[in-house]
Amino acid sequence: ALTDADPGLLLDRLADPSLPVGGQLLAAVYAAVAAVDPSRVEPPARIRVPDGPQSRLAHPDEVVVAPGPQWLQLGLPAVVPGPEALAHVLDVELAADVYAVAPVGGVETPVPDVVGFVLPRAPQRYVEHDDLVVAGRSVEWWVDDVGAVHAATADGLARGLAWAADRWGRRFVVAEVLRDPSVVNQLLAEQAFD
Repeated sequence: ALTDADPGLLLDRLADPSLPVGGQLLAAVYAAVAAVDPSRVEPPARIRVPDGPQSRLAHPDEVVVAPGPQWLQLGLPAVVPGPEALAHVLDVELAADVYAVAPVGGVETPVPDVVGFVLPRAPQRYVEHDDLVVAGRSVEWWVDDVGAVHAATADGLARGLAWAADRWGRRFVVAEVLRDPSVVNQLLAEQAFD
């Protein structure tokens, strides 16, 4: 099991350029590594980061640890998904400590009622933006430090609501319901086959 493995050895193996590592395995290794005391691990000279279906090696100076998928919208050079503890183990910055990301403006708006059928724990309100700018870039969605969802598009709203409700896997279903509320009954019937 990964939790029983030596964290230093895991990080050394991840730095092997010949090792093919997909995103799910990488996430599992980093979850195990994040749980160790940083003083037990020598920070790696190269850090494996997700890159499409596989991964690649990056220099620690370009790596940031981000707690959520919203950070991918900023086009950062190397993002490792994980908690603050992982940043300490890898001896890299947290994305939030490097980039100013407080969304400004927007209009508080009720979330369409139909969303509640497919995402019961969804927030009831979100902040609608014509142009949502975070860290100087236009993005489709963001969940701020207090958990408020900000969105500039319907797909962005679906992603933000799914992330805020801790149901990331439901983002596509929410997007479909937002595009066409009349499909909600069919989608709910299909859930019986999950």
